[in-house]
Amino acid sequence: LDTGSVDMNARNIRRDDGDFALAWTREEGDGRVFYTALGHRPEVWDDPRFQTHLLQGIAWAIGEPAPAADANAAQTAADADAPAGGRAPARDRPATPAPASDRPATPAAGTDEAAANTLTAEEKADGWELLFDGESLASWRGYRREGVPGGWQAVDGAMARVGRGGDLITVEQFADFDLRFDWRVEEGGNSGVMFRVAEGDGPTWHTGPEFQILHNAGHRDGQAPITSAASNYAVHPPARDVTRPVGAWNTARLVVRGDHVEHWMNGEKLLEYELGSPDWQERMMASKFASIPRYGREPRGHIAIQDHGDPVAFRNIKIHRLDMN
Repeated sequence: LDTGSVDMNARNIRRDDGDFALAWTREEGDGRVFYTALGHRPEVWDDPRFQTHLLQGIAWAIGEPAPAADANAAQTAADADAPAGGRAPARDRPATPAPASDRPATPAAGTDEAAANTLTAEEKADGWELLFDGESLASWRGYRREGVPGGWQAVDGAMARVGRGGDLITVEQFADFDLRFDWRVEEGGNSGVMFRVAEGDGPTWHTGPEFQILHNAGHRDGQAPITSAASNYAVHPPARDVTRPVGAWNTARLVVRGDHVEHWMNGEKLLEYELGSPDWQERMMASKFASIPRYGREPRGHIAIQDHGDPVAFRNIKIHRLDMN
């Protein structure tokens, strides 16, 4: 609620818990008043939860029986700014474990799970580096910031988006590399990993191509392969959807060597492309990046993790610099 444009002394504006109501009703003279502060963005207008909220409020105000809520629509709507009820939207809730039925079985000691955020002796000898050790975010900072924003924290061995923080970038810059990481989202979750990001006036995606991170089944971007998980967002689609159930960990690999780029997920290579090639140029010019002159053209830069407003977690983030060979 924009308290600067609201009379905070008006009747019934303050709640007993000190918060402010996004919607309220009251009797006024011979009539009724229904008010909602929601509905300023198209994705909210189109959300069945908001439509049910609005229709029920109107029905109450004119004295008609409220229409029945569409429970199925409320479950499938994924990306509204706020639900009709009192629970906070997923993007403003900290990451929580998936229900037991959706989680993979606990692995035995000695498996990859038990050795999370570590390097083997062979990996160390080959020159692999950890970008997250399970506890410290020392290899990261906020985009156009000196430190790590509070919305990103180490939680149970994962680098997690737990609140508003903005995009993260690596402290160091990289040109050619093999990047491996695990990622996990909640229902409808959206994020991304970008590479060769330069800090400028625009956001991270104005320079860095994006390895899309997404709950395909719960987000509208998952309906089109070109914006689904593991895509080169809005430019190249993956060969197929290999994402695991929401709440489970997915493994990912991003290989960048010169102009050659590969996207891998859960052990499968899903796409490859050549930056600057005629095919890349044609696809890029047909996308939203056509008017952004530095997109995909930086020779080196930061690796970025996108804060898209949703809980997301990463672990086992490690990199091998290919340009050192």
